[in-house]
Amino acid sequence: MAKGDYTDNNTKARYKALVKKPSSTPTKVTVANDELRTRAEILDMVEELFESEKDVGGATELNPQIDNEVLRAFLHMLAKNVVNTSDDGEGITTAQANAITANTAKRDATDIYFPVVCNMLNANLVNKQYVPFSDGITESAAATSPRNVFVAPCSGQIKSIHISSPNSTLSGGKPQVLTATFEKTPNTSATLATHGTVNLTTVAGNNLMEGDFALNTANKTASLSFVKGDRLLVGLDFANNLPTGSKNYYVTVVFKLNQPNLD
Repeated sequence: MAKGDYTDNNTKARYKALVKKPSSTPTKVTVANDELRTRAEILDMVEELFESEKDVGGATELNPQIDNEVLRAFLHMLAKNVVNTSDDGEGITTAQANAITANTAKRDATDIYFPVVCNMLNANLVNKQYVPFSDGITESAAATSPRNVFVAPCSGQIKSIHISSPNSTLSGGKPQVLTATFEKTPNTSATLATHGTVNLTTVAGNNLMEGDFALNTANKTASLSFVKGDRLLVGLDFANNLPTGSKNYYVTVVFKLNQPNLD
């Protein structure tokens, strides 16, 4: 038989007619681990099929014509070891496909959460202090201090604040109210205004205090938003001027940034 031209349309049509597509979609085949073969193993099987002699019980015998059942088994094994995107998802495992999808979604998502560490050393919050965005541990009551201002690199919203202290923030063993304020000076303006607040309940030392600005129903979603160039500040103040004294605070402020604006 002459070698066929597999690029010829007539040949391709004849082959498709010989290997017909089932009228109904068969159940998807799952390949078990013990059915997987390496290329070397498959090539070795090919050589065994076509070798002229074989060893049988230590004696060399002529290899008979290829048995139909053996050929069928080989073709089944070959089909199961060929990557098929309909079954295998671009030749990767389900776990790999899920991981790629999840990571892609992270980058394609509109928003990303951006935490900023702004710890405070020996801060007395009886009077409002602004957390230091650019110079950790050096807080200040001055809204114009360069240490306190975060310039928005894109549009977004303030999300939450998370605070822990090695010192107790209770007063007489009782919890107090620590108010966090979100303040903003619009780009091209010099007018600072408070746009949102959240109250945190104070705790014993080494315990977490946290608040979500969006969960405070007194805050409007629009008021928590900012645009590129706005100057942002976050203040902390004990509502009842208690407890007194200077303490250390570990502070993280989380912003939600509109990611496409950064590209």
